Amino acid sequence: MRLSTAQREAVRDVETICSQEADSRRLRRRVAGRLSRLVYWDAACFGTIDPWTLLITDDVSYGVPPDVYALAAHNEYLVDDVHKFVTLARSGAGVGILSRAPREVRQALTR
Repeated sequence: MRLSTAQREAVRDVETICSQEADSRRLRRRVAGRLSRLVYWDAACFGTIDPWTLLITDDVSYGVPPDVYALAAHNEYLVDDVHKFVTLARSGAGVGILSRAPREVRQALTR
């Protein structure tokens, strides 16, 4: 896959950010700030997950209303749905693309 000039610059900038000393939250804020110049979002969550339990341990969020966190946790841990963190972490891909989910799953999500 060929990256655009803007994408290559973003990769270099993120590599630079990651090579600097910063705590986890500062690192995620800096990376999110850089990515926001390339990728538009209404809301974003940049979390950390315990590798043993696969439980969310922290997040840096933008545009996420505070009352949504409990609903998100309920969905993540108690609802059968696509692209769960556990599934993504164990897949080796680390990312899920909704348009590539099975058709019946996409249809159920749009009802």
